[in-house]
Amino acid sequence: MENLKNWGKMFLKNISPTFASSILTISIVSWLSGDHVMDFGGPFALGRQGMTYGCIGQLFVISVILSGFSTLLMTDLIFKKAMLLWRAIALLFLTWVTVGSFIVVFGWFPLDMWMAWISFAVSTTALLIGGAAVLILATKLQNRQYGRQLFNYKAKQNQEGGGAYDSDE
Repeated sequence: MENLKNWGKMFLKNISPTFASSILTISIVSWLSGDHVMDFGGPFALGRQGMTYGCIGQLFVISVILSGFSTLLMTDLIFKKAMLLWRAIALLFLTWVTVGSFIVVFGWFPLDMWMAWISFAVSTTALLIGGAAVLILATKLQNRQYGRQLFNYKAKQNQEGGGAYDSDE
């Protein structure tokens, strides 16, 4: 039951960064593309002016779905012994399928526009790699902090004569 609670907390914590990065990415692409992509509709319907409420809602739904995938894949709730690399590859694939489905269903850009598909694949991959890099960095920093705390705790125990942590057996 505790694992399910932790899963729920992690899921809810993942939604906001996923949603924010989605909004930011679409905003940058819209701004860079200019007003000539307004005819595509979807997230580009307003050109450099921003996004429609419908598009923001669609991005929120994607964020919820992707947060669920991310939380399931990156915790030990289901995949207890899967390598992080395989989990990341599965997340990349599920992201491509999910967002690709939204592109098709909601007509975010013409389906025969190959450059848009390449841009989508590259930006999605770059965002996931960037997110993975931040996650790895945060984990390394946290492990370093825990190592220092353990070292200080052992030193304190040895000074107080606790003896329980005298050796690294």
